[in-house]
Formats: sequence, structure tokens, C-alpha cells
Amino acid sequence: MKRLVLLNISFLLVFCACNSEGDSKNKVILAKGGKVYGGVFKLSMPSKPSSLFPYSSISYYEQQLSSQIYETLFTTDSTQKSVGNIAEKHELLDGGRTFRIHLKKNIFFHNEGGNLQSKDVFFSLAFLCSSLKENNYSYLFIDKIKGAKSFYEKSKTSPFDPNSFEGAKIINDFVIDVYLTFPFSQFSQLLSHPNVVILSYEDYKNNNARFFKNPLGTGPFILEKITEEKTVITRNGNYWKYDEYGNKLPFLDAVEAYCAVNERDWFQSGKLDMIQNISSEKLNSLFGNLDDAISGKNQPHRLFQLKNKNLNFLVYNTIFPPFDNKTNRQRVHSSINTLTLCENVLDGDGEPTKNFFVPIYYYRSLNSAVQEINAVEETWGNTLKAGDKINFFVNKNTSELGLKWVNELILQIQANAGISINLIKGSNEDFERMWKKGEIHIAKYGWAADYPDPDSYLGVFYSRSTLAKQISFCSAQYDSIYLNSFRKSNRLDRLTAQLACDRFLIQNTLVSPLFLQDFIFVVNINMRDFKVNMEGLLDFSCVFYKPVQKLN
Repeated sequence: MKRLVLLNISFLLVFCACNSEGDSKNKVILAKGGKVYGGVFKLSMPSKPSSLFPYSSISYYEQQLSSQIYETLFTTDSTQKSVGNIAEKHELLDGGRTFRIHLKKNIFFHNEGGNLQSKDVFFSLAFLCSSLKENNYSYLFIDKIKGAKSFYEKSKTSPFDPNSFEGAKIINDFVIDVYLTFPFSQFSQLLSHPNVVILSYEDYKNNNARFFKNPLGTGPFILEKITEEKTVITRNGNYWKYDEYGNKLPFLDAVEAYCAVNERDWFQSGKLDMIQNISSEKLNSLFGNLDDAISGKNQPHRLFQLKNKNLNFLVYNTIFPPFDNKTNRQRVHSSINTLTLCENVLDGDGEPTKNFFVPIYYYRSLNSAVQEINAVEETWGNTLKAGDKINFFVNKNTSELGLKWVNELILQIQANAGISINLIKGSNEDFERMWKKGEIHIAKYGWAADYPDPDSYLGVFYSRSTLAKQISFCSAQYDSIYLNSFRKSNRLDRLTAQLACDRFLIQNTLVSPLFLQDFIFVVNINMRDFKVNMEGLLDFSCVFYKPVQKLN
């Protein structure tokens, strides 16, 4: 089982001083247990969030903010076990076909939005099963909740009416039953997906125009504003959680996310408290050496590393030539040396994938089957010609590290497959337009699991998913194999069925998995109790600002 690795290699207490520009602006109030209230946590994002509406947002960086504003029924602990969050507990009734949820009491929506109740869960599930354009997550539920598929189809042609949803029943204000189409033991884990949050039904009814921009949540922070410069979320003074000392959470006054800034300069000058996903190769150049630390030239920091969580892969445009031809896809796939890619670019901060789309540690219970697959040597044909030119798309906000490994990858493909690659940078809108016209042939994608199950990876190629729609991927055969995996009640049988999905993707070269990349966070040492979960999402509710005292 993969664990969070905390690397305190830069925990230079003896050299720390409160000398940053940002620190001087933090005002604090003492709390129990040596903790303090106050302060602003500052981070950066590649671009302005396109949406923080939780059912629309699909970006990892947007999730980092929306997960502070909205909350899930369940969450996952450090052992990957599902535990209650705003739900107190759940029961399985009717042979596992009824999933009963007991809600915690005294949880309130922001801005005096009222007590969270079963009607809000009912509404949220109905919304998640609808075909509304603001909903990107219907694919998670419409095959699992009774009546969800017909509700989805009805919402295409009729106004959205949550009261006509038959997939759940309110038992009382704090108990609700969800009716499943088949027993599904992982349903509580699915409800821990960071975008599967509970929104207020009253807020939807009374503030429909504002609702889709800034709905009320129950989380530790409230959205204040989104501008071209930054996004600001502020403390929810009526939040329901307390820490182990009885302190009411959160401690911070606000979190500010700045758009497209120079992370190194801003971090060193105290304008940022965190840098995300930097390579270890860059750490020395970023922070200098021990002498720099002693002389106070760099920003004291902690380093957090989460192993092998971000999957990087290629997708092929199978609608248009040349990659409507499986042999051509196989040729490009076989030209890539992922081990060299990791050695030359990641410098040990990642792990090459081989023969699997889902990270192999999920299949540890199927060891013999995995070994048999790894032993197979595959050879490919080729119909690509030396003069063929392939357009390779990357998002214009791709990080420096991302561009570095893409350029290395292009060199490999050109040298080993004998074809010319043209790199195209653009927006998400550019990608969708050009992909649908066949003007893009290959694209780079990154994916981090939203919840701890192979389904979080395999589901992205289900024809109803957002990514599958973006890349025009639709395979009735894959859908059949994928949906069959949910009907397996035995855990090993389900893993075996999920492995069959994985094999379908690889054997048909519909995707080329490349490597699993570590999540790396560099955090200002004065920001204490920084936490990141197993899926790489941050939790700012426990973070507090307390300067480290300089030792004489």
C-alpha cells in the first residue's frame, strides 16, 4: 500500500527567521495546544479557474480550491478505508441494493443557508444523475443508481425536476436511502469523490442564477471572489469541525490562489507559501545550498512527497488517420522508452509504467496474472511513412517539467518511429475544436485518482465520461467489460474484471501510459499542520500560521 512520505530534508529550524514580506502581514490569535488563529495561505495555479462549481469542475487545481468549500458524504483515511465525513455512517439493506445514509446533525451551509438535511442529499444525487450541461459526473452514477438512466434521458428533453428522481427516498431529515441497481460494495468510496459533494436544495430554488457560479457549501472556507489575478476563499466561522484540542476549525483567515506567477521568486520573497509539483532536480537551484540557508538567503521550508500518484499518458485520435489504424498506434507506442524518460526527466521522482494503465499496485492481489502479462513480449508492425507529420497537443499552461518530458518524448518517437512531430500548444477550447477536425493526432494527459479504486482510472474511458466525450472515444465492447466489473460482488472477481478493462485499453493501443509521477509540495515552514490526502488533495482546515523562532 502506498503511503504518504514526509521528507523533512529542508527542515532547517536553526536557520529560520520570520523575515518574509508575506509573514509580516499575518496577524494571529492564540488557540489551545500551541496553535493560533489568523494568517493567509498563498499558493499559485497555472491559470484562473474556469469554474469552481463542483459538478462542472474537472481540473486538479480547481479541486484543490473547491474541496475547501464543499464537502463529501464520505472520505478516505490513510489506510484507504471509507469513513464518514458529513455522513455519520451507512448501512447496507436489501442484500446490498439499498444504501442507507445517516447524516451528522448540526452541519450548516454557508451564510446562514440552513441545516444540511436529507433533502439536500436527495437533490444533489438527482443533479448528479441528470444530463444538465453543468454536470460532468453523471457517468459515475447512471448505471449504478436505480432509475438514474431514465432520469438522465428525461432531463435531456424536460426541465430538470429533482422531485421526479426515483433513485433515493428520504426517510427523515437525517436519514436517506439510495436504491442501487445491483449490490455495489464500493459505493461509499464513490461518494468520497471530491466533486461528489452535497449542495443546498433551498439555495438552488431561491438563488438559481447565482447557484451555478457560487453555490453554498458546508466546507471550512467560503468563496469570496475570482479575478484574473487571484481566487480568494475566506474562513467559515460556522464550520462544524474541531481539532483534537477542541479548537474550532479552520485557523486561517483565508487562502489565496494566484494565477500564472513566477513561483520561485514569489516563494523566496514570501508572496507564496507553497510550490506544487516541482522536480527534485530543481530543488537545489530553487533553494540553494546549506550556506545559503545559514545566511538567510532562502525561504525556510518543508518538503512533502506523495509517491506515484499522477499518471501521465498519451491518447490517440482514433477517428482520423493515421491513428484510426491500430498498427500505427502500436508503432508509436513501441517507440517510447519510459525508463529512459523517467531517468532523463524525472530524476527518480516517478516510476515508468509497463503494460498497465491502472497503477500496478492496485492489482497486487492478482500477482500471478500480473507476472504473466509482464512476461509477454509484444512486437508491432508499421504503416507510417517517413514523411508523415503528426500533430502533438499540449495545454498552453503545461508546466516547465511537463514540457521537458514532452520534448524528450517527441525526440524518442521521431528517432525510433521515423516520423516528424509538430508540437501544438493551446487552450482546452483549441484542443476540442482541433481534435474533432482531425487536426490533432496525439495529446498529453495527466490523471490523478479521485478515490482509491481502479475505477477512478478506468471510468475515464467509459463512453459517458467527460474525457471520453472530449476525445470522441466510444467503444461498446469496452463499455460492456467496464460495466460488468461492477456486478462482481467478490473483491478478487471485481479486480479481475477491472484488469480485463485495462488489458482492452493496452492491447488495442487506445492509450499509452508513460509514467507515474510523484506529487511534491514545498511549503513555507511557518505554515504548520499542512496535510495532503492519498489522492493529492490539500486540507487547509487544520493549517495554522506560526513563525518558527530564530535560535541565537
